[in-house]
Amino acid sequence: MRDRSTEELWQFANRFFWTVALVLAVVVIFGVIFRHMSSTPSPLLRQVEGWDEAITLNRIIFPYLFFLGLAAIGIGILNSFHSFGLPRPPASC
Repeated sequence: MRDRSTEELWQFANRFFWTVALVLAVVVIFGVIFRHMSSTPSPLLRQVEGWDEAITLNRIIFPYLFFLGLAAIGIGILNSFHSFGLPRPPASC
């Protein structure tokens, strides 16, 4: 890819980002929809304290994974173009 133009590389990065976004969205949607199947406890586990909190956390974690994955892909793409680095220290330092 080193012999490609910057325009072609950005087009590839754009396609890659949206493909990963689609895959992550499908995983999150299936995770939220089928959450009740995987989180239905056996009769013994229903008596365990904190089961409702675990289900609530599951509802929060799946969308969080979507945004975390998109942020990781975006950071990776920008780092590959040397667009990210350490932030500057504040002017007061």
